[in-house]
Parts: sequence; structure tokens; C-alpha cells
Amino acid sequence: MIEVVNPGPLSTVQDLGRFGYRQQGIPQSGVLDPLALIIGNRLLGNRDDDAAIEITAGNAVFHFLEDCSFVLMGSSLNATLNDMPVHRGWCMQAKQGNVLRLKGSQYALRSYLCFAGGIDVPQILNSRSTDIQGQFGGLSGVPLQSGTVISLFKPQQIPVPKQGALQPSYLNHIRVLPGPHLACFDEHWKCRFTEKPWLVQLSSNRMGTRLMRDDVEFFNHNIRIPSQAVHPGVIQLPPSGEAMVLLADCQTTGGYPIIGQVIEADLRHFTQLGSSQPVYFEFVDINTAVTAHQTTLFHLNRINIAIENNKKK
Repeated sequence: MIEVVNPGPLSTVQDLGRFGYRQQGIPQSGVLDPLALIIGNRLLGNRDDDAAIEITAGNAVFHFLEDCSFVLMGSSLNATLNDMPVHRGWCMQAKQGNVLRLKGSQYALRSYLCFAGGIDVPQILNSRSTDIQGQFGGLSGVPLQSGTVISLFKPQQIPVPKQGALQPSYLNHIRVLPGPHLACFDEHWKCRFTEKPWLVQLSSNRMGTRLMRDDVEFFNHNIRIPSQAVHPGVIQLPPSGEAMVLLADCQTTGGYPIIGQVIEADLRHFTQLGSSQPVYFEFVDINTAVTAHQTTLFHLNRINIAIENNKKK
């Protein structure tokens, strides 16, 4: 078991998300960086979708109430275990009474704390993820609180091997497929959209990353469309011209023009983009998106091979 001493600004239990319920108005939820969670779980011998803690902005402290193996993925957020540095992507062994602190970083925003065995909370609609808006899932549907005690499942593999893995870097160059309403705008508008960086706004959250530019008036419009289904990765353009990239907790319908869809391989980059950081967009074709996805799968396969080879030693 783990005690939450300080959850920081926002820490929630998340797995890979809740799928198949959007037609009922239920968001996906889940980690903002599925690749980080999958790598962390595989290093620990867990299932890919075992739940972990998504920690935003650091200033978080956890007290181990029993011996436990864990991995930090995403950013380490300058973490220490009993004042010793903890590096991301590396299996660590905590002893009963140890304290894990994540101080935070000016260069990254989120960390994923994965435990051997995964977090023991009930599955609701086939997921252990916290739906903050719906107030269900995770631990009673709310972010972690100081004093919360978290139970863990027994590890599938004892002892957990000493091993680590690199995760692909986080970038601010985002590849985008043209959206269904991009044709509402002319070629000059499309060039202006990608020629300069957009800046992440402080109001961004797990529902979406809001973006601003100094020439945002150019992107003002009065286009009206019927409300329709949306999902994570969709780029909406409200009349104000401030673009918005929808993320895991986004609503299921929207009435703003959809100008693009972030390719699956690049959506994880928004995990670490904090306020005022620049985002560069590039429109690409479906072949680029498929190739990027295959590159991600190749990276996971290499990790699988390394883990299997490590078992033979």
C-alpha cells in the first residue's frame, strides 16, 4: 500500500482509458501518454492497461507502507526516493517507510508512477481510470487527496528484474491530418496556421490544450456547423480563433469547426507541454500517420525483446 502525503496540483489514477461508451456521452479518460504507461507496465511485468498514478506539475509526495517495485515514466519531475535521485524508465525498489518526492520541472509537466502489480481500484465500465467530470472511476471519481491510502495488486513477477527502457522523446512539432472542415478556409489561411508557433495557454487541462497566437484575430470566423462527435486529437477552432486540441477527458460532441486531427503517434507530446510553450503544426497525409504508428510499435517490440533477453540472464 501507498499513502498519498501530498498529491500536488493534480494526481489521478488512470489506465489506458474507457472505450466503447462515447455514444452514451462518456469520455475516454485514461493517461495522456499511453506509450509511457505501456512501457512502465511491461518493465514491471504488468499488463499494459494496469492502472498507475498520473502526476501533474510535481510537488507530490508518496509514502511507501510496504516494500514495492515501481517505475516513473513520462518525466521524472526531479524525483527522489529518500533523497536519492530517481531516473525515469528504470525499475526501482522501495522499502517500507521510504518516501518518494516529485519536486517538479520547468521543462516537463507530467509523470507516471507505475507499481508492480498495478493499482487495486474497482473497474467501472471496463476501466480503472478516474473520470473527474463524471466523478466516477479511480478512487471515488476524484483526484488523490492527502492521506489517501492506495492498495496494490500482487506483482505477477517476483522479484521484478532490475531493468530500464528509453521512451521516445517529447516534441513540440505536431503532425496533423486535415480535418473535415479545413476546406472552409482558403490556402492562405492554411499556410498562416502552420507558419508560426502557437502558445499553450494556462487554462489547458486534461480535456484539451488551448492555444493562442499574437495574430489570433486573423483566425476569427463565423462558421457554424451542426454539433457532431469529437474525440481526443481533434483540433477545434472556436470563433475566437484560439485553437484547441482535445485530450483524453474531452467531451464527446462539439459544434466548432474541426480543422485537423493530431496523428496518434504525436498526441502524447501534449502530455508535457506547459503554459507558454510553443507548438508547431504540420499537415501530413495518412501514410505519414501510419508510418509513425508503425515506428511506435517497432519501439515497443524492441523493448519486448530486451525484456525477454533479460529474463534469460
